[in-house]
Amino acid sequence: MENKLHIIIVDDSSTNNLLCKILFDEQGYKTTIIDNGKLAISTIRNAKPDMVLLDLMMPETDGLAVLRNLKSSPETKDIPIIIVSAADTQAYINEVMKLGPLDYVKKPIGLNDLLGKVEEHLRAMNKI
Repeated sequence: MENKLHIIIVDDSSTNNLLCKILFDEQGYKTTIIDNGKLAISTIRNAKPDMVLLDLMMPETDGLAVLRNLKSSPETKDIPIIIVSAADTQAYINEVMKLGPLDYVKKPIGLNDLLGKVEEHLRAMNKI
């Protein structure tokens, strides 16, 4: 697959980032890795990626702040965001989903399952 769709991965775990980058690069995606929320906001605003995988629990600017910021701006509100987080209480997930992400995936998730979820949403948006 040589689609070169751009996926930004925002996670403070260098291991998660490396594994995701290898997987998505092997599938022909362009990936950008960001390990903090503040940098994520500016990078996503400038890059306008095809999809963002966003961890919620990060130091300083957390994923919730990133999500709120992106969804409140006309420039970035339509960028598809999949939350990938270990937070798993249903009430919390419901609150996060009200902010407008495309999906919520609980960690730990197998890499192939994550790839499948991303491609399912890209197909639904007619990007692949």
